[in-house]
Amino acid sequence: MLTLSDLPAGASRISGEQMLSLMQTHPNELTIVDVRDPDEFITGHIPDAYLLPLGAILVGDLAGLPEDKSTPLFVYCRSGQRSETAAQVLVAFGYEKVINFGGVLDWPSTLVR
Repeated sequence: MLTLSDLPAGASRISGEQMLSLMQTHPNELTIVDVRDPDEFITGHIPDAYLLPLGAILVGDLAGLPEDKSTPLFVYCRSGQRSETAAQVLVAFGYEKVINFGGVLDWPSTLVR
């Protein structure tokens, strides 16, 4: 079973199943960031996710993210492509652990609608 201490530094990737397991073992402790656009977010998002579109991240608008850059960030989008870009950019902005867990297309549980 994957634990928070197992997460490597930098940008990395885990599966949706691994993310769901982390959410179950660490309820309300994870910073989950949806990097899709607002219109996509309202159609269904992962529980407890915070919306911060990739476009905002690319211009350095990181409003709402933890000031402590050692806090792991878990990012996702629709398919995993935008979240991969977001993970790389967030690491460049100094976040120490940014984990891409793919997209809602592969999410193994329910979405908030």
